[in-house]
Amino acid sequence: IRLHQFYARLDQDEISGATKHKYHTLLHNMLGAAVRWQILPFNPADSVEAPRRDTKEITPYTDEQAAAMLACLHTEPVQWQAYVLLALYGQLRRGEMVALDWDDVDLLSSVITIRQAAAYVPGQGVALKRPKTASGTRTIAVPTNVYLALRRWRAVQNADRLRLAEDWQSNAVFTQWNGARMHPDTPTRWFAKFLQRHDLPHIRLHDLRHTGASLLIAGGMDIETVKKRLGHAKASTTMDIYGHAYAKNDKKAADMLREILEK
Repeated sequence: IRLHQFYARLDQDEISGATKHKYHTLLHNMLGAAVRWQILPFNPADSVEAPRRDTKEITPYTDEQAAAMLACLHTEPVQWQAYVLLALYGQLRRGEMVALDWDDVDLLSSVITIRQAAAYVPGQGVALKRPKTASGTRTIAVPTNVYLALRRWRAVQNADRLRLAEDWQSNAVFTQWNGARMHPDTPTRWFAKFLQRHDLPHIRLHDLRHTGASLLIAGGMDIETVKKRLGHAKASTTMDIYGHAYAKNDKKAADMLREILEK
């Protein structure tokens, strides 16, 4: 009863589902320890349904909005052209983008290997870590426009590398002026200013990933391929996030069946 009252109080305070779930996990672990120490005969949290995590609302661009954004991109610095194109067409996360090294980019085969992610750690700087799941390590193909943008950026970067010589600091794809790996927050700040400069609808940087995935699904791409490109461990995760795109496909399927049967 006490746990139910506690969760009800959290509802009144409009605490997010993710936070409520963390409270439940913490309480369950604490009460489980009390059972192991023989302080309690059983874990009362076992009989309480865990609060559901909220599904984050996503705000992807439509195909027309994405095309308008790409048209504005031509006036931006080469590095940011390559960054946005790869984020959109590759459906990569911000941390995965920043963590890319040129060894991960096969410009001959036009494929990118994602094997790590970057995050800023106070007192340590930008740190690299392995993906949380095995599915997070993946190799994806990119179209010609992304390949060409990366080639143009590498040529510019190589000129800077030659100029700075031994002062160049890394083999990262996306870098600061001296070759040091880019801070993970830098693309977020730049993208917001880019949208504002060109009077484009505001979306989060992460919504480039959502836009690419949504357009693939709406275009008829199978769930397994999209799941692998996103690095999701389960297809159900992909379907939960991109249900809006599948709803469009469901209408297409109904119209297609009618066309077949009435032909």
